[in-house]
Amino acid sequence: MAIQQTAIEVPAFVQAGICSGELLKNGSVVRDTAGKIIKHLDEVPLDLGQAQELGAAIDVAAKKTLDAAKNNALPALVLGGVAFVTVSAAVVVTAKAKRAKAAKIQERAAIEDRFNVAATNWIKAASQGSLTTEIVAEMEAAWNAYSASNKEWKTQPNDLSVSLMRMMKNWNTRNGLEKKLPATTDSTTDATVVDLSEYLAAQHEMLSETA
Repeated sequence: MAIQQTAIEVPAFVQAGICSGELLKNGSVVRDTAGKIIKHLDEVPLDLGQAQELGAAIDVAAKKTLDAAKNNALPALVLGGVAFVTVSAAVVVTAKAKRAKAAKIQERAAIEDRFNVAATNWIKAASQGSLTTEIVAEMEAAWNAYSASNKEWKTQPNDLSVSLMRMMKNWNTRNGLEKKLPATTDSTTDATVVDLSEYLAAQHEMLSETA
C-alpha cells in the first residue's frame, strides 16, 4: 500500500500567532488560548523527497531556535534586584504586545473567513445565473479587505482567489465585460492573482443598469 506524505500549509498570521503563544496548533486545527477554533489548516501532498527535505529544514530551524534561546538567557543571579525589575517591566510590555498581536490575528482570521464566504456565494450565484448587485458589492468589500490584509501580512492570496479570478474573467467575457488585465497560466498552483476590483466594478455597473 502506497503512503501519501502530506504537509500542513500554515499561513503567515497563524505562524506568527503560534510563535508568540497566542495560538495553539493540534494537527490541522488552530485554536486561541481560550480554546476557540481560529482556523482549519489545509494539507499539501508531498512526495518522499520533499518530506525528507522538509524534515531536515525543521531540524535546522529547531536547532537555531534553541541556540538563540541559550545565547540570550538573562543573567538574573548576577543582576539580582535590577534584573527582577527589568524582567517585570518586560513581562508587562510583552503581555500588552501579546494582546495586541492576538487581536491582529483574530482580525486576520475574520477577514479571511469573510472573503471565503463572499467568494463561495459569488461562485454559486454566478453558476446559477443569479448574481446580484448585493452579492457583487459584498465580494468587492471582502476582496478589498482581504487584499489589504495580504499586503500587511506579506502573504499570497489563497487557491480560492486563483479559481475566483479565472471564473470572474470568464463571466465578464461572456457578458461583454472583458478587461485587459494580466494573463495567467492554467496551473492550479499559480499564485499570481490580478486585482479583481476592475472585474467587480464592471459587474456592479452592469447589474445596476439591468436591475
